[in-house]
Amino acid sequence: MLALLLAAATLSTPLKLGVWRVERITDPMTDEVTTAAVVKTEDAFLQISCGSKTPGTMSVILTDRTYFGALGPKVYREGAYRIGTGSPVSVRWGYYRNVAILGESDAPGFVSALKGASKITLQLSNYEDFQIVRQIPTTGMDQAMTETVQACF
Repeated sequence: MLALLLAAATLSTPLKLGVWRVERITDPMTDEVTTAAVVKTEDAFLQISCGSKTPGTMSVILTDRTYFGALGPKVYREGAYRIGTGSPVSVRWGYYRNVAILGESDAPGFVSALKGASKITLQLSNYEDFQIVRQIPTTGMDQAMTETVQACF
């Protein structure tokens, strides 16, 4: 799953700031195809993805310019997301260096709430428990999410 995240710097065409698109990357060792809806902001890169060998399981991964901590095993801390003008939803984020991964049990609710969203707000915290808020643009998101969800399920 992290293959796409790590390969983001080598995508065939650079991501445009604030515009969602679908990427597919094949792992040359396992032939697993990762399909992801991705968007780049000034501070972060968000991917919502799944692998062909794990259908029905989606990952929500944020790579940020902020160092979250945890050089060793992943650390989990409370955070939240808010879709549009809805109420904030408390979730657990797993952190490793500058990557935050939404907990597997929280990812389906997040993904299903995205349809038609006008705004996405993520609340995370760094290794000093300093709150970090990221606004994620939604231009082109519905089409990218539709393609990704179809590939995942």
